[in-house]
This record gives sequence, structure tokens and C-alpha cells, in this order.
Amino acid sequence: MYAKCGCIETASEIFESLPERDVFAFTSMISGLSNHGQSRKALNLFRRMQDEKINPNGVTFICVLSACGRMGSLEQGKELFRLMKSDYGIQPGVEHYGCLVDMFGRAGLVEEAKRVVVEMPMEADSYVLGALLNACRVHGDVELGEATVDSLEELGLSHGGMQVLLSNIYADRRRWEGVAKVRKEMEVKRVRKIPGCSLIEVDGVCFEFVAGDGSSLVVNDTLVAAKQIDAHLKLFRFDE
Repeated sequence: MYAKCGCIETASEIFESLPERDVFAFTSMISGLSNHGQSRKALNLFRRMQDEKINPNGVTFICVLSACGRMGSLEQGKELFRLMKSDYGIQPGVEHYGCLVDMFGRAGLVEEAKRVVVEMPMEADSYVLGALLNACRVHGDVELGEATVDSLEELGLSHGGMQVLLSNIYADRRRWEGVAKVRKEMEVKRVRKIPGCSLIEVDGVCFEFVAGDGSSLVVNDTLVAAKQIDAHLKLFRFDE
């Protein structure tokens, strides 16, 4: 709970104060560190978990593979993916393959990421294909981006965010006709991207800001624009 609310130091203090730490405690702490940009600490904690002879589970490996992807540690991630099967007998699920796709994509190895999707033993879901599409956006692979969106639509998994990503891929390559086509299709299908949302707490009161709504907030009798809040107050972002 503390990690999800942005209080990673408090989460760490509670973790260290536990009389006993099991796989669930370790996994929660590793996840919190990884999600707060402290991937190296997350991987160090995973090694500590191994030293204390506590066997990780499938969720633990999702967290450490995500940490490897975020810090660009491709070789370490590949080794952990191998150890998951060979040392712990955990069969990779679609989420683990998604982490692998994300790792290759972040490293610029789009073809390798595509090969993982093609060769994985189960059907790719929106997470896996979304990671591949994001790699296409980062590295400007228009053709693979188009094919990925087509695959998502065939699986009935496409949504506004995917269409926006494809539009951004076209825009990055200055293919404005592609941008117009995607936007037109979104209008016809009435597809809308859910805007981002930020929450802040001021004097015990929680305030919500939605991207593009032009909200403002009075802080200590001073009118502060929503886009300036980050400079004055601690900002919390929630996935759910």
C-alpha cells in the first residue's frame, strides 16, 4: 500500500521491520522498487531473496524482468528468464513473454522482439502486442506497427491507446496521411483515448486533475494552474 501511494521509503522500513519475510513480502517490495525507478535496488533485493533461500514465484519474476527492462539490462533479463524455467520450474506465462518483448524493444532489437511474439507457445495478448507496438514507436518501425495493430484488431483487443500509438508512429516518420487515416478511423469507430489522471493531496484533501481539462487549485490563497502543481506539491500517480 505504501509503495503504491508513492511512499517507497516507508514501505522499505516496514519491510525491514518484519520479523519474517516470505515470498509475498519480497515480491511486494521488489515490485515497489521497480515501479519507482529503483530497478537496481529491486534486483539486489531479488538476490538477497535468493541468498535467504526463499523461492520466487511467477509474479516475482514478472517484477524482476520488468526491472531489467527498465534499466536496460538485457543479458541479465535473458538469464533470469532462463533460470525461471531451469532452476525454479516455473513455466513462463504470457506476462513473462511480454516482459521479454519489452526488454528487446527497449534495447532497439525490434526483430528479436517480434521473434519472441511469433515463437511464444501461447497466443499473444494486448500486453505483449502493446509492448511490441511501443517498441515500433520508439524505433520508427511503421510496417511492423501497422501489422501489430491489425493483429490486435483481429483479436478484438484494440483500443484507443493503441490507435494513438500508431498515429504517433506515423507522425514521427512524418507520414501525415497515415496520421489522418488513423484519426479518421477513430472518429468513425467513435474510439477515444481515456485521458491521463493525476491525484495530489493537500492538507488531507485529495484533488484530481485530468489531462487537458485546464483545472486549477487554490493553495494558501494562491491560484495555481494544474500544470504548475508539480513544482509546488508532491504528485502521486496511480495505475488503478
